[in-house]
Amino acid sequence: MRSGRPTRLARAISLLVALADAPTCPGADFSLFLPRPIQNGAYIDLFGAYEKDHVSGSRVASTWSDLFLKEKLTVFSDGYFYHPRFLRYHLSLTPILKQESYDSTATGALGWNSGQGLEYEIRLALLPEHAYGLEVFSMRYEPLFRELYELQHNSVTTIRGAELRYRRKPWLFRARATDEEMETGEQTTSVQTLNVNGQYLKEYGGDDRLSLSATATPSRFRNSYGLTGDNFNGTLDAALSLGRLQGSSNLTLTDFSQQGGGSAATKSDQLLFSVLLGGELARNLRGDASFRYQDSASELGNPNAPAATSLSRVQYDAELTLRHQLYQSLQTTYTLWWDSGHSTSGQTEALSNALSFSYVKQIPNGRITAGLSGALTDTDSTGQTSVVDESHPGVPVPGAFLLGRPNVDPASLAVFVRSPREPFELVRLVENVHYGVSALGNALQVTVFSLPPEFPVPGSYDFRASYTLEGGDFRLRTTTVGQNASVSLFRDLLTPYYSYTVVKSDVLAGVAPGGGLNSRVFAAGLSSLYGPLRARLEYQDVYWDSGPYHGFRGELQYSGAVAQETRLTASLSIQQRHYDETSSQRSYVETITAAGAGLQQYLYARALTLSAGGAYSQVRSLYESRSYSINATLSWKVGLLDVSGGASYTVSESLSNVLSDSRREHGYYYLRLRRTIF
Repeated sequence: MRSGRPTRLARAISLLVALADAPTCPGADFSLFLPRPIQNGAYIDLFGAYEKDHVSGSRVASTWSDLFLKEKLTVFSDGYFYHPRFLRYHLSLTPILKQESYDSTATGALGWNSGQGLEYEIRLALLPEHAYGLEVFSMRYEPLFRELYELQHNSVTTIRGAELRYRRKPWLFRARATDEEMETGEQTTSVQTLNVNGQYLKEYGGDDRLSLSATATPSRFRNSYGLTGDNFNGTLDAALSLGRLQGSSNLTLTDFSQQGGGSAATKSDQLLFSVLLGGELARNLRGDASFRYQDSASELGNPNAPAATSLSRVQYDAELTLRHQLYQSLQTTYTLWWDSGHSTSGQTEALSNALSFSYVKQIPNGRITAGLSGALTDTDSTGQTSVVDESHPGVPVPGAFLLGRPNVDPASLAVFVRSPREPFELVRLVENVHYGVSALGNALQVTVFSLPPEFPVPGSYDFRASYTLEGGDFRLRTTTVGQNASVSLFRDLLTPYYSYTVVKSDVLAGVAPGGGLNSRVFAAGLSSLYGPLRARLEYQDVYWDSGPYHGFRGELQYSGAVAQETRLTASLSIQQRHYDETSSQRSYVETITAAGAGLQQYLYARALTLSAGGAYSQVRSLYESRSYSINATLSWKVGLLDVSGGASYTVSESLSNVLSDSRREHGYYYLRLRRTIF
């Protein structure tokens, strides 16, 4: 027999023989399988917050205040059965109490009310350190929300599931199944989700490698009001690096549908395929090529319309880029770009050629930078093309986002917000109730000022927009020429710069919306960098048909340490624009002023951190608004005690000839303590 390390099979046989020869005392045998804790612990969390909001104005006035206290005791145990590599466990139990006093002009004084809840978490991990393993878990969360979020009042979430994994190079596999149930007041929602993903990674030495990965996540949900839906997300990725060549591809499939529950049925699906290839073609010459195919379709239900609106779009994008580096100073880039979009009611095709030169020259204590670029784009359009499920993630509310395509037909716009809580359903918003639309050049800006009651405001949410472009049969040629230059002097102490860009559109056939875009943008300024201090002064002259203006902006920033344990951040900016009179607007001046400062102090070997700051902003235009805020926080850890707290106070005012005047005062104060018991 060949000598050497014993095989896994031999070791397993040896283990079975050893167990067979072990003493047969029942007490000794069963004691091996009793739970053995590695760590037991307990801690208590105390949280208190006071929040007040007052809105006053010529048409509306409201006030609410909320005093909220919550206590949590968590007891946990981490350990194993038989052996730490065989079966591990985690157990935790958390009883919760809350007390709250809520007062509102809408509900009146509700007085003190109390609540109680119970949370737990159970996890069992089989063979946690082996290449293959299994984990089962069950969790219950009852966060006891404040009355401010009353639609989430008395929310209980229970999650049960299992996870199977395999990891041994070059393979990695993971499958996770969960069954989640949420009870919120009278509503119950259940979500079943399966997530499967795998990866193959092979390294060939150096930077050469091959990577393949795939994921699939189907899920379905329903609630007690009759809302049901299905969701599927799948991806397939491949990447290859071989010598001077690199390549990658991606295939993504999404499918979402919901219906019932008193809301209009909505369905959307999307297929996206992309390929990217690149590498060194010759010395100092690099080429990159990409191709993308996207097929999107959506049926947008509307309770006020007898039938759903169907939108579809098939889009192709291809791009070729060649870059040549001459010595260390001059880089030449040529780009060929093709885009073609087809929808149920029209199509658009564009072909663009672009050439640019970038020159960088090092000089004593500085550098010279210059650039020259030009592009020629031909666009053919027939009918009305559609844009389906355009994503705008993480938009703050109140806030705004800009639609991705110009020349949008405002009447076709449909805006949805995705719920941040499972099952992440889409909710359609109503224009002039939740959002407004305004023109910004030849693009549309969506301003979201409120959301349905189940979405706490302020907050950040993911939005989707579907729309069609203004109709027209035309051929358009757009010429773009730009140049820029800057000179960095005295190690960036002074840097004068300028840029100039001209865009000219010629309608070759038909009638284009707005006659095409014609613009001229000139900017010149001086920037300075001295240690932690930055400054900029810039003049701008922008001409286009819809809103020409000229003006200036100035910025001053400081960010750095003012002492060994003290850091200061401060900024001041002023921007003024003089808008010229056009056929669609009168002349006016817009001035935007903003200032802010923050101070951070570390004490007691950084165990205690204090910070304080404030901000002020003012806008004077066709309307006037201003706001200011102050805030302070502390974080202190000493022994077994963690303390954190903070306070903020904000005032915002608006004065408009169109909308009603309003003033809002908002204050929030909180204190959080965690004490480790053992």
